[in-house]
Amino acid sequence: MSFRVGGVVLSRLLLALSVILTPIYFLLLFAFSPVKLRPAPLPFDIVVANYPLFHSILQYSGFEQPWIMVINYIFAPLFFSLPWLLFVALNHERIIRTFEVLDATTTIVPLRYRIFYGFNTLLLLVFFLLPALFPVLSVVSSVILVGRVLNTSEWFWRHGKIVKIATCIIAFTVICWGPVYLTALYYLERLHVFLTSWLWDLWANNMVITYTVSMCIVNALAIGSIVWLIFAGSAEFEAKTFGVALTKPPYRAIAILEAVFFILFIYIGLPYIYVPGWPPRYLIWGSNPSILYDRINYICLGLISLVTLVGMTKGLRRRTFNFSLFGLIIAGGFLGLDMVTGNYIRTLAILPKMLTPFILSVTLSSPWGLLTMDINYFLNLYIPYYELPRALMQIYFFGGAQTALTLAMYVVMLIHSSVTHVTSAMTLTALIWVTTTIYCFAKAGTTRG
Repeated sequence: MSFRVGGVVLSRLLLALSVILTPIYFLLLFAFSPVKLRPAPLPFDIVVANYPLFHSILQYSGFEQPWIMVINYIFAPLFFSLPWLLFVALNHERIIRTFEVLDATTTIVPLRYRIFYGFNTLLLLVFFLLPALFPVLSVVSSVILVGRVLNTSEWFWRHGKIVKIATCIIAFTVICWGPVYLTALYYLERLHVFLTSWLWDLWANNMVITYTVSMCIVNALAIGSIVWLIFAGSAEFEAKTFGVALTKPPYRAIAILEAVFFILFIYIGLPYIYVPGWPPRYLIWGSNPSILYDRINYICLGLISLVTLVGMTKGLRRRTFNFSLFGLIIAGGFLGLDMVTGNYIRTLAILPKMLTPFILSVTLSSPWGLLTMDINYFLNLYIPYYELPRALMQIYFFGGAQTALTLAMYVVMLIHSSVTHVTSAMTLTALIWVTTTIYCFAKAGTTRG
């Protein structure tokens, strides 16, 4: 991965971004979460925090709320980011080589699948893995950090046994108390249960959005690839005719063109933007997802196939192509999973366009409609798929339409089935990516450069 962005090697840029974005992720997680860590007065007796007298003292002194904010917005993001920050500090050069090995191993995987499933794997890690494991790993990381600090300290090894024991106790107390205390709060207050439920709702409600955004990225890159192919072909013709290539692909202009088409595809295909909160809201601008799924996707797939075919036959490649067995297995797995997930996502994206006119027409034709139905449905002329059952049940309860009850039950089963199948498929792709990354990390350990 020797590409450069603004003079910086892309692999190093990605590593730097991961270091910056990990604490920001935990900060946003606790900032938007409906539940917060409520610190106890003593690490060894969390029940004391529930005593009314203690709470009244804190509230009277005005200290409770600021302390809760400090815990959730400063200490928790820093301590829970410690595992990745420490891992990067100890293995930064090897991680950079891992990016390069991963890039070389997966070049045979079509860009469409690498971007799409890589993006969704990142989302799965963000939604489920990081909140579940990093609190525990923060404790382990703090212990490792203390061990490395003491092991590399010449002062520590020059003193006797008593001084060493006292130093170990002090070092472990100073460095480890924070992660241990916050991890105990995190699990004893069952915050992981609330966060899992909240994040699952976010995932289920945003599944169509993430899928559509991924496809828009890939489709925009397909447009850029065909433009690059035209300039690359011109350069090859000039090289054969005049002995020198005068035309060079305008990479910056192509990147701008890809960004413009990405915004255009988002406007056309993204049905809504989910805004978390209570109650949750959504923004609509009257898009038509069927155009993206039924037309644009197939056109861009044809463009990608054309660019790949011409590049392989003419030697016009934007990068080195590596036919590895491991890459072939990954490509085959992604192709099979794409066949499984595509139909489910397409159904969830297009179903609201089919049922919304029916729901609104029935609502407007009844005297109770405008009094009971959410006004946003009429303002947006679109009902997200996760709100369809509620809207249909309102029609059934107030109007007695048996058809609405049947449709509501069907939509509930369809959503449950789609979310389950797509999440399972995405989990499998995440396992494929994680396995590939571990393989490349191990391989990078034997590579020096």
